[in-house]
Amino acid sequence: MPKGSASAVASRVQPGRMALRRAVTGTCSTSHHPPAMLGLQFCEPAELAGREPCGGEGWPVAEENTKALGNAVSETAPSSRASQVVIENPILNSPFAEPERHFRFDDDGITDQIEDARRISCYFIPIPRPKKKAKDQQQTFDGWTKDRIEENVTVNAIRRCVNDWRTGRYTDDLTRTSARLLDHWRRHDRARRLFFCQIEALETIIYLAEVAKKSGHTWIDNDLRRFSEDANPGLLRIASKMATGSGKTLVMAMFIAWHTLNKIANPRDTRFTDTFLIVTPGITIRDRLRVLLPSDPGNYYRAMEIVPSDLMGQIGHAKIVITNFHAFRRREKVKAGKLTKEILNHNDQGEPSAFTETEGEMVRRVCRSLGTKKNIIVINDEAHHCYRR
Repeated sequence: MPKGSASAVASRVQPGRMALRRAVTGTCSTSHHPPAMLGLQFCEPAELAGREPCGGEGWPVAEENTKALGNAVSETAPSSRASQVVIENPILNSPFAEPERHFRFDDDGITDQIEDARRISCYFIPIPRPKKKAKDQQQTFDGWTKDRIEENVTVNAIRRCVNDWRTGRYTDDLTRTSARLLDHWRRHDRARRLFFCQIEALETIIYLAEVAKKSGHTWIDNDLRRFSEDANPGLLRIASKMATGSGKTLVMAMFIAWHTLNKIANPRDTRFTDTFLIVTPGITIRDRLRVLLPSDPGNYYRAMEIVPSDLMGQIGHAKIVITNFHAFRRREKVKAGKLTKEILNHNDQGEPSAFTETEGEMVRRVCRSLGTKKNIIVINDEAHHCYRR
């Protein structure tokens, strides 16, 4: 899939008729938090290197809500038939209900055939065609011959658990605060109704935190921690993957409200916190996320009705720092000339420079306004920019 946002890709397609090589509809996912610190990531699946999401890769998703999510469209290496597929109307589902239909994929790509079911979560792995450069030389890969579709088994299993809970006990298993928030978010008489994918994202987060272990599904937490440890040793990070335009900033506001209001109602409950560090990839996005600050005049908690009116005073107790990743670069503590630095920094032990912040000093600087808080959740916006090389 080409780099760039889904909305940017969709803007190049004429309305009414769409010639599709590969359609990837909106995805929205989930997260969970640990008792101490969590790196919660929000990212756009279209930009994850090496894989093309089909219903999302990694976490439970809500796809096919194309009306709400801007008809996300992508182009891959053309095949003889897939490039000829024309879909008159790509909108199959309401953005306010769980998807019930999707366009079927076959070995050549997207088709115009409609399946009467929600698409399972899966991803595409490109398979290259081997090509010999010359006789007796090593094989090289030139072009792509087809895509292999792999199911996200864990994702789909979690999705089924959440769906069973949603249609069963639901709010009976939750704290009073969580139950009230879900009832508030699902109301049909809201001035601005929330998308199904947004509500499902929080339902899954809440299920993982408050219901899964209670229901005997300890395998979920075990699997998520194992996956995270394999990729990010020492720090639990869980991605909430959402398509461009699906409203991930709103989901962040819902997530912060759920945590903060529960912490105020249950101060001793270590599952919840009221302290958040939000990391963005740049100044523009950092400024856009000011709507997550309860003190901002246009904050989403009030403007988007995320918090019931009688609880608005409580959301102000949340401690929130919004910064960009540049703040985590260690800075110089003392100004000195180049020669002075070379002389004084010369050592054979590989010790850090005496003129530069230590990691601890850098963290204290970035988190200064959080005071002595320890139970901090780190929310990494646009997290597809964060990966190990």
